[in-house]
Amino acid sequence: MEDLENLRQRIEDYLKQQGISAFYGNFPSKGTVEGTVEVIWGKENEWESFLQIAKHEGIKTVIFESMIFDKSFIDDRLKGENLAESEEEKIGIRDYNKKLQKFEKYLGEIGQISVGWIKDFVVYRYTKVADWMNEYGELTTEEEAEEEIEEGIPSEIQEKSKEQLADEMEKFINKEFPEALEDEKVLVDAQSSFWAEKGLENTYDLETKIRIKLEKVDKAVERKILEHIRLKEKELLPKLVQECIKWAREQDLKKVNKTNIAYFLNEKGVKLTSPSEDSLYMKVNFELKKD
Repeated sequence: MEDLENLRQRIEDYLKQQGISAFYGNFPSKGTVEGTVEVIWGKENEWESFLQIAKHEGIKTVIFESMIFDKSFIDDRLKGENLAESEEEKIGIRDYNKKLQKFEKYLGEIGQISVGWIKDFVVYRYTKVADWMNEYGELTTEEEAEEEIEEGIPSEIQEKSKEQLADEMEKFINKEFPEALEDEKVLVDAQSSFWAEKGLENTYDLETKIRIKLEKVDKAVERKILEHIRLKEKELLPKLVQECIKWAREQDLKKVNKTNIAYFLNEKGVKLTSPSEDSLYMKVNFELKKD
């Protein structure tokens, strides 16, 4: 591909030959000039034909824009490893930064040139991009696309560790859903409410990395709360066994089934986790067999 510095010189020489002045500046950003539309010349290597149209249209001055590849193209795109949450992510960031820094050899070179004019609210433009600039664009665009997946996710969700979020969730549940400490079925609603308060109404359609992070937080809190619930149930179980045996004998039952256990617990206004219900069922039947 032709060096853009050489191409710029050739275009400047051609403009002088045709009596067309060059205004060295920037094209207006898309949408900044109300009512204008932009058309791009589609024949990349036929810039002379494009400028012949300018002469035919009576254009006296064209906008000539050169984009110099400076240090900001590198520095503004580098990523810090402190953003990573795992060793795998750190490796990914190092790899991306290494690829990005390879473009330092192009510092000071022209990455893109554009020439054109504006007439009757239409921006006519010819643009040529260096091959290496296209490669730079592919690298950074791909990285931006991955980051955009996380757009809309509150920054604290992305920045805080799983441990920090789990601690906050536990405190939230203790304050707003104390009943979840007695009933595991309330826990799911409590966790959903916590994420909703954080700005995440739906945690199912999130990017995989974030969704897994949230699931790990949920699991960590669930384990801790269920452990609390089961310890309390373990203390309560001996008393419930004796009361259920008495109840079963009053009902003239020689053996209880799971429905009987559920009915008994409902009468007592007690909710147990499935393992504790199973334990109550087995212990009561074991004692009833002795009758």
